[in-house]
Amino acid sequence: MTNIELQALRKLFLLDVAEAAEEIGHVSPRSWQYWESGRSPVPDDVATKMEALAKTRGEMLSHQRQEMSKAVAPHSIQFYRTRDAYTSSTGDQSAVMWRLSQSVAAALFAEDGAILSEDKQSGNDRHV
Repeated sequence: MTNIELQALRKLFLLDVAEAAEEIGHVSPRSWQYWESGRSPVPDDVATKMEALAKTRGEMLSHQRQEMSKAVAPHSIQFYRTRDAYTSSTGDQSAVMWRLSQSVAAALFAEDGAILSEDKQSGNDRHV
């Protein structure tokens, strides 16, 4: 994986450098910045993790799009503004999964016309 690809995926996942460094690379933010700048090569294990997250995000999008195609009423997607809200609702404490859920929800809103909601309002709300 190139430095540019690493940065592109991190931004697609809505992760800041500190989150990516801690949660994915288990390194300091400075080390992550070195990878993104091309000063140091991207480690293979980090590339593998990022590629797996890209696959997971794609699967999440595909699943939600299938659900949207079945919906009779306008489709509402939960958008968790904070990690605490995400954890309270899903039980998942992962910053990476919270950010992936935000990335998927934003894509569904921008590309597919999904309605974003912060609160459970109807049976049509979907958690991503």
